[in-house]
Amino acid sequence: MSNTERKRSRQVVEWKTPPQLVRKAASHHGSSTQMNLMDVLSSAPTLERNRVNSDHGNPEKVGEDRKFLRAWLNSLQLGHYEDILVSHGIDSLATLSTLDEETLKTVGINTLGARKKLLQNLGDWASPLVSAADSENTCLSFATLHLSTEANIYAGGQSTLSVGECPIGKKQSSGDTTSKDSNAERKLYPIFYPNKNNANKTETAKEQDKKSKEHPFSKKVPGTSFTVDSFKAAGQGDCCQFFLSHFHSDHTVGLTSKFQSGVIFCSPITASLIRSQLGVKEEYIHVLELNQSCYIQDEGKSTRGTTGATVTLLDANHCPGSVMFLFFVWQTKELILHTGDFRYSVELHSRIPKLFGRTCLDYLFLDTTYCDPRYDFPPQREVIEAVVEAVKAESFHPRVLFLFGTYQIGKEKVFLHVAERLNERVYVDKRKYRILSHLSFPEKVRNMLTTESCASRLHVVDMRSVSICGLKQVAKQYSTRYDTFVAFRPTGWSFTGKKMIHSYRNLKPGILTRQLYENCVLYGVPYSEHSSFSELKEFVSICRPKNLIPTVCRNSKEEADRQRKLLWNGYL
Repeated sequence: MSNTERKRSRQVVEWKTPPQLVRKAASHHGSSTQMNLMDVLSSAPTLERNRVNSDHGNPEKVGEDRKFLRAWLNSLQLGHYEDILVSHGIDSLATLSTLDEETLKTVGINTLGARKKLLQNLGDWASPLVSAADSENTCLSFATLHLSTEANIYAGGQSTLSVGECPIGKKQSSGDTTSKDSNAERKLYPIFYPNKNNANKTETAKEQDKKSKEHPFSKKVPGTSFTVDSFKAAGQGDCCQFFLSHFHSDHTVGLTSKFQSGVIFCSPITASLIRSQLGVKEEYIHVLELNQSCYIQDEGKSTRGTTGATVTLLDANHCPGSVMFLFFVWQTKELILHTGDFRYSVELHSRIPKLFGRTCLDYLFLDTTYCDPRYDFPPQREVIEAVVEAVKAESFHPRVLFLFGTYQIGKEKVFLHVAERLNERVYVDKRKYRILSHLSFPEKVRNMLTTESCASRLHVVDMRSVSICGLKQVAKQYSTRYDTFVAFRPTGWSFTGKKMIHSYRNLKPGILTRQLYENCVLYGVPYSEHSSFSELKEFVSICRPKNLIPTVCRNSKEEADRQRKLLWNGYL
């Protein structure tokens, strides 16, 4: 009998499957049209937050999550995989959202087409959604959404802003300051977004192909031909000078070893990574140092010799080498900030407009990953301290292995702080070690790393290993050496999955969630390197942009307008 079939009581949000949902799923069965999970949820009535008990041992009482899973799989013509997923404990949003190619193979979905269809539709969860239940003890299900776009990455160290006055950027007169009267100057510029799976189905293939070869407005620098994090359309249009904010896959789409379309401006760490990991040739990379103004002539085909910008790189507090780009455009005299991905810090970011003697920005291209009032997670320091205390608490197990989830680069701050506080070394595999060698860590940090798995009980693993299926695989691999396996999954949102247990009084309530699966413990860690909603509001109130361009809004102009309204209300 599987874990999910065992009789147990858990708290869920009461949900009655609406008839229109059943009809909608049935109407898609046998058709080539796909219905993604967003379609399923949009058909749902208002949630009632009445807590009920769900008996998974009784086949007549199918769990509410199971109904959602069944309807969604049927809409994709993949209903025959329901039992396979459920038998591996994958029957809630928390577990389903962690799936990847390798995990699908592991659980027995061997058909490539089926795996691609599942992952493609899961990809529509690329931005945070509104949670239907905010109670601390409510189990996360398909009816209680806490999603994350997190591809979060650690920013190594903090640097002091020391940018001198630029001879081009002069102080504005008092009439230039932003006030309520300047609202008339705010123009909601049209925003163009890259094509995605949920693109308008009425577009022809030719129109979609043309759109995919354009640089989105959210990646442009107005008044120049420059682009930021836009390589998919490299070689198209006027741009031949590209700015890369950090080395993360969703920001390097289209960038390969064959790149010959111009010059890439980036930080030293990012330059080292795109050379070593992507094979970009040295001749196409131009390194810029942080906190130093640099004059760059615009060499675009239609603007050559007529304009340019003073560019300053600022620490984005996101991942090693991540930066924000502050442009002062010579021709328009506009001050423009592209944040890339960033986590707001008062120490690093509170004086940005003043660097050029301004009181406001003309354009702010903002990372709005968590632009919703519900997304307000704790400061990083508090979360990391909670992880340290959890490791200490779990250490009463005599043979325990601790696992820390990371991305290719990302989340380093969590396991490095734990290793430092406990005065222990931390294991990373050889591939991860090679990547970390490019991150300019001090010698003290490098000495904490080891590539010998038996030399430490602290192991750094890929994020897929800190899921239900991943933990079971690790437990099987190390069964002769360890009895207990404790994993930490650092995400912008800590989801609860099957059951949440607060076991230790010395842990701050509400920071970490603890789930127990036989001899495996999974901690949800609300650790993010994107700005929370309150941090976004504070940052916008400091920058006071005349034009606010959200860069994470699911291809929707309506969503972009909603985000502007939420953030501008902070200082209007």
